[in-house]
Amino acid sequence: MNSFVAELLALMPPLGGSPERVEWEPVDVTTGKRLPDDYLDFLAHYGPGSIERFLGVAVPDAMPDPGRVSGWTSEETANARGAWEDNGGPAEVDDATEESVVAWGADGFADIYCWITSGEDPNAWPVLVWRDTYLDWCLYPMGMAEFLLKTLRAELPDDRLNELRIWGKSNPRYISYKESSRLRVLGVNAWTGEPM
Repeated sequence: MNSFVAELLALMPPLGGSPERVEWEPVDVTTGKRLPDDYLDFLAHYGPGSIERFLGVAVPDAMPDPGRVSGWTSEETANARGAWEDNGGPAEVDDATEESVVAWGADGFADIYCWITSGEDPNAWPVLVWRDTYLDWCLYPMGMAEFLLKTLRAELPDDRLNELRIWGKSNPRYISYKESSRLRVLGVNAWTGEPM
């Protein structure tokens, strides 16, 4: 298991237990490249879902998803590529194009969390965040799990994401879309535990 995923599990145990195991070919249909190991480890332990009902983590659209509610990455990838086309890419990146941007998450501020997939090794793909409010990019030379852990611990090398509802969150919660759907059928709000 990825060490950053192990630290995330200690900090933020998935509510409702581990997700149902789903076997898939770990290749993104947009790029044809293998997906990063930390992302695959994260999904194996958490499943697609959200942190604090704010930052959603999805599976690529073509992956089987028992909840059938989380295959929205192609839409967010298109949005991120549109932002790149309209506003240009990040200044720190000179060997990437908009086609190398692939989304893995989005948040309640319409920010999009991506990788730059121009490198051959998916485990070296950096995280790129489109901040919709500010119309700018934030580049983080780390994987998705390390990025999430450092966001939750407020340990990123800058504080450009400090307005996020999960920045420095002491007791973060992650609920899979499958668990949220299961509770909704029972008439329970997954985030409050109250009847709907």
